[in-house]
Amino acid sequence: MKFLLFSIISFLIFVGCSLEVQRGIPVDLTKKTMTVPAMGTKLFAIKKELRNAGWKLKIADSSLEEEQTSSKKKVTEVKFNTAYRLYYSSGKNRTSITIVENESDEMVLEFEAFDISGEELGERLVEELEKKQ
Repeated sequence: MKFLLFSIISFLIFVGCSLEVQRGIPVDLTKKTMTVPAMGTKLFAIKKELRNAGWKLKIADSSLEEEQTSSKKKVTEVKFNTAYRLYYSSGKNRTSITIVENESDEMVLEFEAFDISGEELGERLVEELEKKQ
């Protein structure tokens, strides 16, 4: 009886979770640096998985640099000193992640996840980043 109950619960959890992935340009695994947002419960778990896989992470808030281009005009330019950056959006039961290559601004990966924990999402993200294309 316990096995049947466990099997049903496992099946419902598996069916309830959904993850869609779109791939862009390949990842250069010799440049494992990424700019990431600062806060979020799921994001904390995702950053943990990235660090465990050897990624060096930089928090996005500290990357603003201001320049005075003329006496009238001030330009704020975002400087990313990493190879990639991660954009994160989360709503009720939905998480979106986009990873972009900083030099070209081309998409590397885009995730749309429903009802997936941060740990599982982080594991899948690392798997996708390290896949050979």
